[in-house]
Amino acid sequence: MNKRWTTTVVIVFSLAMLAILFLILGMRIYTRITVTQIDSLRVQTTDVKTLKARFPELFRKPAAAEAEWADSSQVLALSIFHKHDSEPLSDKDKLASIDQFYYNTYDRLLNSLAIILTTASIFIAFFGGVIPFLRSEKAEKLLDKVTVQVEEARKSQQHLQELVNKSQEVELRVKKLIDSLKKRAGEIRGKIVAKSGNIDEILKFTPSTRQQLQRHYDDTETLLNLGEDLDADNVMMRCIYYIANGLSADYAREFSLWLDLDQSDRPYILSGIAFQNTGESSASLKCYEQALQIRPGNHVAHYNKGIALDEMRQYTEALKCYNQALQIKPDFLEAWINKGIAYSNLEQYEQAIQCYDQALAILPDEHEAWFNKGNAYVKLGNCAEAAICFDNALKAEPSHAESWYNKGNALGCQGKFAEADLCYAEALKY
Repeated sequence: MNKRWTTTVVIVFSLAMLAILFLILGMRIYTRITVTQIDSLRVQTTDVKTLKARFPELFRKPAAAEAEWADSSQVLALSIFHKHDSEPLSDKDKLASIDQFYYNTYDRLLNSLAIILTTASIFIAFFGGVIPFLRSEKAEKLLDKVTVQVEEARKSQQHLQELVNKSQEVELRVKKLIDSLKKRAGEIRGKIVAKSGNIDEILKFTPSTRQQLQRHYDDTETLLNLGEDLDADNVMMRCIYYIANGLSADYAREFSLWLDLDQSDRPYILSGIAFQNTGESSASLKCYEQALQIRPGNHVAHYNKGIALDEMRQYTEALKCYNQALQIKPDFLEAWINKGIAYSNLEQYEQAIQCYDQALAILPDEHEAWFNKGNAYVKLGNCAEAAICFDNALKAEPSHAESWYNKGNALGCQGKFAEADLCYAEALKY
């Protein structure tokens, strides 16, 4: 509102100035007297000597004679040029003409000044009043728009503050959740069982051990989602889980991590056993060969390689592996038994019996050695010795149904059918 009042005052003042100036201009034009006699005036400087020579009559007058002017003194000379040289003017008319000339000259100057002031007033009114007024209207609209935007910005800032408060609440909740998840991770780590003491049972892939692998995998997934790192044993269990479930791509990815954590031959040995127990003998054989490149003197790797070759029906190559294992560990019971089985598969039963005897020398009540030795005697047609072997096998493991059945066959081979029937009846119990 103050700007509008200011603009109004400037406009009114400018208009008043215009009115006054136009009034003055009109009055001057009305009272002006036209000079008809004088054409022009010229003012110039000269010395007294020159002036005396041109106008001697002036210096004859008493007033001029009383003045003591030196010839070199400088004076102003006013030259009057009138239009009609044939009509000379008197001194009085000359003075009146001069006065009228200067009056008209002053009048012209005043008119020019009035025009300049009028123009200036118009400019002042236009630039000081009209344009600022128009600008003030635009400024008012712009100010209203800015006010609305400022209010919207204030509301936005308030909304932003509310969002910041909510984000802080969410951040606090997330922090509490992370703390609880870390606590949960600690509990999971305490619960996970990933020790080599039970790995042999796990590698059998029974229904119960498969469930154990699944639980372990789920727990480790939770740890990974929490951003926790896994140790070598936990990665080992995950790799075995992948092998058990036929997830070869996942196994390959995780196995590289296992090798980074455990650079021994153990990852290859355990992977080979896992592949072997899932019927993938070729993959198992590759694992054992990799293990032997790391540690050539590993008797377990030689032994397991022999088993993989047995399953691939490469019995002669399997015998070489068992021999290498026995050179490293002569009292390796399982190697003697599997060596005997390899000989039996090659129908070299006498050599097989010798291997079983070596195993029994190490562990006299070894059920598998007695059972396989009895089968070898059956192949040789010695049913009496076979029956004795099966009887010893049953002493070590009375509930072995196949031993009862084979003992019955050995007794029947000797014509002891009644005893054989009793053996078959026992076999049916199991």
